[in-house]
Amino acid sequence: MFKDFKKAIKDKLDYLIKNSEYLYQVATDKDEFWNLYLDSFPEGTNDIYKIQRKYDCSCCRHFIKYYGNIVGIIDNKKVSIWDVKVEGYYQTVADALAQKIKSSPISDVFFSKEQSLGTDFNRVMIEDTIHTWEHFYYQLPASYVDTSSDSIASLKSEIKQTKQVISRSFLDLKIEAIETVLDLIKAKALYRGEEHKGVLLQFQKLQKKCSQVQDKDLFCWTTAVKHGRLAAIRNTAIGTLLLDLSNGTPIEDAIGKYEALVAPVNYKRPKAVFTKGMVKEAESKMKELGLLDSLHRRHAQLEDISIQNVLWASGESKKVMSNPFDDLLADVKERPKSFDYAEEMEVEDFVENVLPIANNIELLLDNKHQANLVSLIAPKSADSPSLFKWDNGFSWAYTGNVTDSIKESVKARGGNVEGALRFSLSWAEGDRSDNSDLDAHCILPNRMHIHYRHKNDRGSGGMLDVDITNPNHQKNKDIVENIVWSKRNKMPKGDYRFFVNNYSLRGTQKGFTAEIEFDGKVYTFEYDKPMRNGENVDVAIVHFDGKKFSIKKSLPSNESSKQIWGLKTMQFVPVSTFMYSPNHWDEQGVGNRHYFFFLENCVNPDTLRGFFNEYLRNDLDKHKRVFEALGNKMQVAHSDNQLSGLGFSSTLKNTVTLKIDSKPVNIKF
Repeated sequence: MFKDFKKAIKDKLDYLIKNSEYLYQVATDKDEFWNLYLDSFPEGTNDIYKIQRKYDCSCCRHFIKYYGNIVGIIDNKKVSIWDVKVEGYYQTVADALAQKIKSSPISDVFFSKEQSLGTDFNRVMIEDTIHTWEHFYYQLPASYVDTSSDSIASLKSEIKQTKQVISRSFLDLKIEAIETVLDLIKAKALYRGEEHKGVLLQFQKLQKKCSQVQDKDLFCWTTAVKHGRLAAIRNTAIGTLLLDLSNGTPIEDAIGKYEALVAPVNYKRPKAVFTKGMVKEAESKMKELGLLDSLHRRHAQLEDISIQNVLWASGESKKVMSNPFDDLLADVKERPKSFDYAEEMEVEDFVENVLPIANNIELLLDNKHQANLVSLIAPKSADSPSLFKWDNGFSWAYTGNVTDSIKESVKARGGNVEGALRFSLSWAEGDRSDNSDLDAHCILPNRMHIHYRHKNDRGSGGMLDVDITNPNHQKNKDIVENIVWSKRNKMPKGDYRFFVNNYSLRGTQKGFTAEIEFDGKVYTFEYDKPMRNGENVDVAIVHFDGKKFSIKKSLPSNESSKQIWGLKTMQFVPVSTFMYSPNHWDEQGVGNRHYFFFLENCVNPDTLRGFFNEYLRNDLDKHKRVFEALGNKMQVAHSDNQLSGLGFSSTLKNTVTLKIDSKPVNIKF
């Protein structure tokens, strides 16, 4: 009887509502599906009754067209309302409709504004007799009736879009990328990473489950309605990071892009970006190459250096590096052309024409050379293979004092240090008792004033790009401000007045250090007196003639002698050895050449990095994030016996004053 068929459909809907968290609808053509219903009745069971077929009923037609495609998802399988067991030919009809529904994809989540689906029954008078006609009908639970002001179409559209985004996310975001980001969060190496940990863990769990199920489309539908907020992950900064990693973007580039979106301008990365998996992979590579012993580093000593790699050595140094063939070489060495001491000479001329006849060399240790202080580093095991692009195990580390620290701190804060003219300010370095708000100012020739209230002067291109107001609120103690002009062609001619203002005195103020840089030269100014609240201190006036810069007036010169690395500045210091950097030993010529003047009694008091990434051999490039951290961890312990002094890069303009056999000469780099 049809009444039993009707009840079976009702019972199935009861079952789906109880066992499927949501109801869905598959994509069907309504008229086609209705005709399938009529045509599925066996021959002779649905003949024409009066003017239409027996089961061609307008009430049932409405139910089948609009609700006949309802399904539930149970155990990640589609279950239709036609999956029923009934008596007689109704089973044939149910099976045909069920097959059609289960072969069709889900198109929407089911929503209804009405509680009643269809018409339960109606009565019709036929030839003085009342006939009761049963129809497909279902009374929805109140929880399934949507009472919001949103339309059915908009409700369906929202979840459909969510499902599409989740499907793309499961497909595009690789499981390995999720694991990498979670590792970074665990290591506290991702800015504000903890905020995303919960949703990432949930996404990871669902993504792994999706990879294991047979019908991924069904799984994505259930995920969309149960965990809709996960859809947002793909369109967030963390989603961009995941997508970049999934697409093979190098991890440091992907992290940089992410942090550019979410981190403040003054954010300084706390540590190198690497994961546990990356560490294990790097360790495996080091074992494969036999380089584990090469990681252990120490200060180089004269005894480590081959005399062939030294361009010049003092008499005492030669004794340490004695070579039985030295005397023979001296006998056959050609004398260079006669040397007339000039006021200035290029370093190449110095190496070729002066060094071979020099008996004694002294170097004027200028205050401006603090950033050029350098130490030579050797492997602890002399037999260990080279970590580097060159075939010896030696490296070097520059350790600047004030000059270098300000510039690097500005860079760490996101400031520009490569402009035509730069003014940088530093204070409260490592001193939490000074929480004052010092401000960098510049008044331009056109009377424009760059400071914290007017940071960007478009006319000249000048910009205050780093501004610190509260030192003790910073996570690190790189307390700097920076004003810079990127290009000189926009800068007006005339005087640029640079000064420092103590906007707010907080605690114990002890003065400041400032830098002005132009044309490859860095000028350092120290003001070692406390500044009063509201006080201005002029640092310097820089004149620009349209082509060149010059300093007209400044704070008193800081050229007084200082004690650095065991030596007094502004005095001549004996040179023990002069050599090229290790990457240019034995005529290798790998990368930029550096010129090292190692000084007698020069002792670096600091603990140094064991190596830097830019030195590493090419087959270690893949693991550079791990080595960035490892280089900092494998530090060089202090030693009184070391080769330290001044280094000059061939790529940077600089000068140094030497006394060669008591005659002065300026060497240009």
